[in-house]
Amino acid sequence: MFNSALVPSMPLEFSSPAVELIEKVPVPICGVALGVMGVANIVRLWNQPVAWMPCALSVFLLVLYVCRCIRVRGSFSKDVGSPVTACVFGTFPMTVLFLALHISSVQPLAQAVFVIGTAVQLSLMVWIAARILPGKTLDRVHASLFVPYVGIAAMGASGSTVGMAGAGMFGACLGLVLAVPILVVVLYRYVHLPEMPDPERPMFCILAAPFALCAVGFNGSFPDAPETLRIAMYAVALILYIVVMTRFVGLLRMPFVPSKASMGFPMTVSAVATYVTAGLFDGVVHDILLVVFAVQAVIAVAVVLYLLFGYARFLSIDAERRT
Repeated sequence: MFNSALVPSMPLEFSSPAVELIEKVPVPICGVALGVMGVANIVRLWNQPVAWMPCALSVFLLVLYVCRCIRVRGSFSKDVGSPVTACVFGTFPMTVLFLALHISSVQPLAQAVFVIGTAVQLSLMVWIAARILPGKTLDRVHASLFVPYVGIAAMGASGSTVGMAGAGMFGACLGLVLAVPILVVVLYRYVHLPEMPDPERPMFCILAAPFALCAVGFNGSFPDAPETLRIAMYAVALILYIVVMTRFVGLLRMPFVPSKASMGFPMTVSAVATYVTAGLFDGVVHDILLVVFAVQAVIAVAVVLYLLFGYARFLSIDAERRT
């Protein structure tokens, strides 16, 4: 999912340290932006004005990527032309969809942002189905495949809040329908072909995200869905979270690679899923889930801070090597 920066050497003539830094921004920075937006989603549960700070940082990271695409001719085409980075790009429209949730107080703007995010996400789904998936072998299947397809469930998180509940319900349901077969394929790949290059190993963490995202999406736009279904989604999400955590520390200890961006959002969305699921219970179960949420939230924030520091160092070291 998150290979090193794919930036062709076709920049415009003008150059400066800031411009050179932008030229080296890799597509996985969109994954970091999604993780930061995930932190904003956690903070929003307590205080929306405070949540605007990580939200603004997330938007800034997306702007960096857009500037790189504008600055470096052909870089975007190369991103969406690769099986790995095409899936990674799915974190861009997902971040945009969550952004709509945070600016819902300005309804027309929020709806416009929601429509843009939805259009890009759906277009990417069609593009990957038509151009990337045909002929794809099992050894090239990664958990990153969840991003463009189950990522559509992010519509559910913000649809109702921005006044587009029907669209949000559609996104949440479609995400859940697609999550099941993709999970089967991805698990089959990891069981039968467990070996993979080190730069691709952190993508394993994405397994924790799809059903947690579906749980959050259903809570946002389809709260009348059967409680049994919502609890089942969370149960699967929690099991996958535990599976991911069995390898998480080892993956963190690896030397920093851009694909570590895949470790942020699964942690943040798992925490939010626990919080919204706690509302379905009373008594002891409710209290236990709130404790689980608190632990997950601390882990999520720590991981995202680690990713921000790691990317800042990664880009600065890369810039120094060029000078």
